[in-house]
Amino acid sequence: MHSRITWKSVVLDALIGFAASCIAVGGMFGFGLDRDPRIFVAGTAILFLLAGVAHHGTGPENPLFKGLIIGAGAWIPAIVLDASGLGFTHAWILGLYICVSLAFIELGIWIGRRAPEWNQAFWKTPAAVAVVVILAAAFLPNQICAISRVELNRPTPSFNFSGSDGHTIHSRELRGKVVVLGFWATWCAPCRREMPELIDFYARYRSNPRVSFWMVNASWSKDSPEKAKLLMKELNLPCAFSSYRTDLSIRVSSIPKVVVIDQNGSYRLIRTGYFEGDNLGKDLSEIVDRLLRAS
Repeated sequence: MHSRITWKSVVLDALIGFAASCIAVGGMFGFGLDRDPRIFVAGTAILFLLAGVAHHGTGPENPLFKGLIIGAGAWIPAIVLDASGLGFTHAWILGLYICVSLAFIELGIWIGRRAPEWNQAFWKTPAAVAVVVILAAAFLPNQICAISRVELNRPTPSFNFSGSDGHTIHSRELRGKVVVLGFWATWCAPCRREMPELIDFYARYRSNPRVSFWMVNASWSKDSPEKAKLLMKELNLPCAFSSYRTDLSIRVSSIPKVVVIDQNGSYRLIRTGYFEGDNLGKDLSEIVDRLLRAS
């Protein structure tokens, strides 16, 4: 027998989801669980599976309705982080988090409500976890690469940004060069993690006059120019500052984002987000070398 729906039961279900999500977010920031998509998905699955098992017996009898209530509480911190730019730096990451959490909340509720059948519950819980870990390890790297990386050949709109010395750089001045723009913010954890690869990339091409590379601080980042300049000086990377119009025209709605533009002023590569093991530097070098050879 399950309890009838009350405001108290709804609030308790939402709080369970909220608490589980806070633990997941704490793991992201405290232990870097979001660095590898396989660990991120497996950890999320296990956490919400346990949340569903632990809170299966109260509130609405319909498991889908109950799962949505728990999920609604869980998604509030994630949506806030996405809106603020502090986490879930791309829509597909947030979508993946929502889908995985709901699926495993539902599975946890289903297992928990069959708790008297402990023999089945004992085997089904670790089996479910094992399946998601195997699938994550086997398929996520390729899927994430396909989603976050787009090769194209499309003219860029006119744009401009300011160098650290205050000089305005117009897109027309960059024609004839391969242009690599890395959009970032000082508070963006994935941006920080990708910077070692960008440092190596810049070191390889900094003396090549046919390549122009800039680390562009997004206009909506709210970073102080002094703070951004200081970090780029420490990392020995060329610093620039975007304008709202440039962010809008290049569609820099999330960071980190790396854009490669060819000598004719056309987009050739757009990469959004960063996970360890992305091989960002190698990917950029391959496309830049290909464009240089073609010219």
